[in-house]
Amino acid sequence: MNVSTESREEEPPVLLKRHGETQLIILNRPSKRNALDIPLRNALADAVVQCRDDDTVKAVVITGNGDTFCAGGDLAALTEERRSNFKNRERIKRLHLWCRELINLEKPVIAGHSIAGEELSSIGSRHPEKVSGLIYLDAAYSYAFYDPDNALFASAVAQGIVRRDLQLLRDTTPSRARQLRAELQQTLPVLGRGLKADQEMTAGQKDPPPRPARLRVLVATAIDSNFRPYKTIAAPILVLAAVPQRCEEDCDSATAKAGAAAVEKQAQFVVASNPGLRLVRLPHADHFVFRSNQADVIREMNAFMDSLK
Repeated sequence: MNVSTESREEEPPVLLKRHGETQLIILNRPSKRNALDIPLRNALADAVVQCRDDDTVKAVVITGNGDTFCAGGDLAALTEERRSNFKNRERIKRLHLWCRELINLEKPVIAGHSIAGEELSSIGSRHPEKVSGLIYLDAAYSYAFYDPDNALFASAVAQGIVRRDLQLLRDTTPSRARQLRAELQQTLPVLGRGLKADQEMTAGQKDPPPRPARLRVLVATAIDSNFRPYKTIAAPILVLAAVPQRCEEDCDSATAKAGAAAVEKQAQFVVASNPGLRLVRLPHADHFVFRSNQADVIREMNAFMDSLK
């Protein structure tokens, strides 16, 4: 939310900002892409506990200082020091303390951006009784709400389902194998349509120069392989969406127009499949809507939380 990218060593690993009933927790290691080392993990756990114990906090948003939310665990920081087995056990106990504390918040309103929409839909599908509401910050794409008829967007989810089911088929029970084969038969036509759409969109594109595999790409691949076909979520939902999307170049190309049509179709599907869902369109907003449209996001989040009282 317009967070400065400058950070000095003496600054705390986590920054807190309050907007009405919403508490913003900002990971503050921009020079390390906000990778989680021990001090940051501990500070994050303390911040979540602080939010848990403050009855005036109705929603918690975790974001990052700079252009990256979080690069994951800081492997260099975790391995640079030799520790005894006892100290290693104590370190492991605290590694995910912040996550446990976040889950233990009493009936929280959870907000997520981009790919985090998958986690929101996972929580809302499995444990809707444990949340007061879910807020999707330009995060209601196919990984959060799966429309098999939206070829461009459904392809990524279908690929994840097929990849995972084929791996599981290698070693499973006969009854589970039958379930997996049935899901594959249902998903393969979706994948075929998606591949055809991808082929048409990328026709004529030139290959980029070769480059080594980046950690971010490897992480994204791991996330993609665990996609699920979520659709209807039994929890109050607010979706803040950059619809129509911002277009900065080649806006009249067939590729851009196809992408815009897929975004619009996805927005309509999300509303149709989730009665009571509130969709707020932020025309031509940046994908990071909480930066480009901060006032709109805060206003709508506070109004949504007021409606839950």
